[in-house]
Amino acid sequence: RTREKRDFLQSKDILPIDSSVQATTLDLPAVSAQVTSPITDKEYNYVIDVGGDDVGARVLGRFSHLIEKDDYDMFCVVNANREQTQTADKVIDHIRAIEKSSGLKVTGLINNTHLIRSTTVEDVLRGQELVQEVSKLCNIPVKYVACLENLVPELPKDLEGEIFPIKLYMREAWM
Repeated sequence: RTREKRDFLQSKDILPIDSSVQATTLDLPAVSAQVTSPITDKEYNYVIDVGGDDVGARVLGRFSHLIEKDDYDMFCVVNANREQTQTADKVIDHIRAIEKSSGLKVTGLINNTHLIRSTTVEDVLRGQELVQEVSKLCNIPVKYVACLENLVPELPKDLEGEIFPIKLYMREAWM
């Protein structure tokens, strides 16, 4: 939903590339041709968010031939509160489906277990246990632990993965 925050993102020197149909109220699966620019130009550091499932990963699969096989990271973002990623087996199935659709391998795990603004440290730690289990079973490292910045001081200092404090920019205060 970057199109809703396009001006804000651009003010932070972030170039959002989204739908080729510029209509803020429509959610159409129309990918802009501009998406190939950061993939083929090594001057860019970029993130492609494909929605977190095998359906979104199909879009990435369309461009996988442009991605150098040893020159990318593809993270599986895990929220232990989501139905499709509540157990290690479900996360592993999720990873396999994404890899099959995209033609690329997951190189790291991100614990992003949350309940939006109601998230507790216990939620984050429960998610951490899950991603560590998946990490051991699949030999995929835990790269990040994402959580609201106000929770960071309460987290144990020895968590596997770099703590990635976040602010909620994309959700309005009432959401």
